[in-house]
Amino acid sequence: MAFEHEWFLGKNIKNVLHVGADRAGEMPGYLAMGVDKVLWIEANPEVYNEMRRMLPAHDPTGTITSIMAQALICDRDDEELPFNLYYGFDAGDCVGNKGMSSMLKASPQGQQYYRGTIMLKSITLDTLCERYNLGMD
Repeated sequence: MAFEHEWFLGKNIKNVLHVGADRAGEMPGYLAMGVDKVLWIEANPEVYNEMRRMLPAHDPTGTITSIMAQALICDRDDEELPFNLYYGFDAGDCVGNKGMSSMLKASPQGQQYYRGTIMLKSITLDTLCERYNLGMD
């Protein structure tokens, strides 16, 4: 999902924690803002792998230090939890909408996008940063 980065211009934001990174489509906004480092966190393993392949194209000069983690951020560590996959009808490899997945169940209107449930191990943000030395200093 794109965001209106113009509001952030001139705010001197250097480090970003981006939970629900999808395929890192916000990179152009972060480049325009002058960000130095982004920690990209994506729970969906399939989308995470697509992000890994696409990220270099979003920042071909490597201006921003990108740290990537495939993790289900939650309020508890190391629990196997259901993660619901909701994809748009246009979803394919590196294209279309795969950014609707969640631990939450969709409303009845959103059930048409349901593609299944996978089990993922949960982790808190604090533990993720400790285990993988992902400090944002």
